[in-house]
Amino acid sequence: MIVLVLTYMGIHQIAVVGALAMQLQPAERGITSISLALLLLLTWAMSTSLSPFSGLNLMVSRFAGISGVQVGLRANGMHMSIVAIVGVMIISFVS
Repeated sequence: MIVLVLTYMGIHQIAVVGALAMQLQPAERGITSISLALLLLLTWAMSTSLSPFSGLNLMVSRFAGISGVQVGLRANGMHMSIVAIVGVMIISFVS
């Protein structure tokens, strides 16, 4: 949720995920380092698709003539919900 909230406020995904990767210790969270890496990659992918400030969403919103919020949440919201559920199930299986 931290990554999604910060990227929705306009902070780039690479900065948020990079900062979290340096700060989080997998052993303290009770997970493996692979699980943490997969979780960070999943949140990066989701935040890129949902953030109205990502380059892709800005380009699509410009071409479609709608706002970045509409592109991010309305067009990609259901898809990202499914991706999140499948991603968490895969990460749970790996760890």
